[in-house]
Amino acid sequence: SPKLLKYFNIQYQLAGILHAAVKAEMLENQLAKASLPNGKKLVRLDTIHLSLGVDGFNATKATVTSVGAVAIRVLNLPFGVQNRTDYMIIPVVLPISKEKQNEASFLRPVVDTLYRLEQGGLQVVVGNTTIMADIRLHSITGDTPQLAKMAGRFSHTG
Repeated sequence: SPKLLKYFNIQYQLAGILHAAVKAEMLENQLAKASLPNGKKLVRLDTIHLSLGVDGFNATKATVTSVGAVAIRVLNLPFGVQNRTDYMIIPVVLPISKEKQNEASFLRPVVDTLYRLEQGGLQVVVGNTTIMADIRLHSITGDTPQLAKMAGRFSHTG
């Protein structure tokens, strides 16, 4: 369904977060804000920095499998807001196994989308307001075992 596709679309979710942040005047990095002759508004943001976080946890008592979540945070937001789920994007929940598997393959669409956003920026039109921003992936964080798996290492000790 189109609604479901929008929900899982990182660009769509990021646009919603930036629109809400601009509306609430939470972003300190607005470069320009202008009213155009046709009554429309243009907001140009400085670079938006994103953080990609990966963490795993046991969802059941079984020790063989667990679940991992990937979260994208907008680092330009005030720190207390960055960690609120309504300002966070969770594009992937992935199965994690103690057996060797390539969990990085689950991240490929996320990384590809972030790369496209870095190359082309983001332009959002909501009502009569256009928001434009450059996007950069600032950091990738996670616990040691998850980062080791994302790097293709199947043990965080070697």
